[in-house]
Order: sequence, then structure tokens, then C-alpha cells
Amino acid sequence: MTDLVSTTTPPDELPQSHAPFTARFNIHARKDLEKELDVIVGDAITEARRLGTHGILVTRNSPSTFTVELSKAVPYGTITERYLR
Repeated sequence: MTDLVSTTTPPDELPQSHAPFTARFNIHARKDLEKELDVIVGDAITEARRLGTHGILVTRNSPSTFTVELSKAVPYGTITERYLR
């Protein structure tokens, strides 16, 4: 089993790609953020392990909107976060 590593990367350093898994969601209450993110990232981890070729990119598009996707720009076994302003 692969250990997952979380990193933070500026948005201009990661190219956009057509992801085999993408989930976009809105958070309306701060208390729901971690729970919702854990569920969706868990789904992405399952798919990433199945493919064995993509890492996971978590993007904060706005204070309440997030996208979780598989990306070839992120090494397999890695979760990278980026923040768009």
C-alpha cells in the first residue's frame, strides 16, 4: 500500500489535465469542510490506487468551493493542494 504525502503547490506550477476522477463541491459551514473533504478524497484515493498512474490534486477555487481530481501532473501516491485567488 502506498503512503500518501500532502504538499502545497502554487497554481501556476501545475498544468490542468483531463482527469479520470473529478469532484467539485461547495461547503456552506466550516464544520463540514473536513468531513466532506475526507469522503471525496477517500473516493479519489480509491480511484488513484486502481489506476496507479495519477496523484490527487485538491484545489480551493474560492473560500467555499473545492475541486478534487486525479492528475498526471501530481506524482502517484501524492496529494497536492493549491489555492486559486
